Amino acid sequence: MEIGKHNLSTLRDIIEAEDLDMHSRGGFIINAKLGTLIALRDSLKRQNVNLVYCTISEQQLYLVHWNDLSVEKQGELDKRKVNVT
Repeated sequence: MEIGKHNLSTLRDIIEAEDLDMHSRGGFIINAKLGTLIALRDSLKRQNVNLVYCTISEQQLYLVHWNDLSVEKQGELDKRKVNVT
C-alpha cells in the first residue's frame, strides 16, 4: 500500500472518519495454499466484496494500472470481469 511517509498506525489518526466511507480500489497478489485462497474468496463473497478479477494460478502474477494496458487488452479483460455477489 502506498502510504508515503506515514505508517499504518499513524494513518488511523490522520484520516477523517468521513473519508473512511470513500469507495476505493486496490489490488493484492496473495501467495498461499489453495485451500486458503478458496476460503478467502468464499469469505469475501459472504461480505459482499465485489472482486473484478479473481484467479488461482501457479504462474507468477503481476498487477498493472488499467491505463497502462492497451485498448485491446482492456476490452479483453472487460469481457472476463466476474461479479461476486
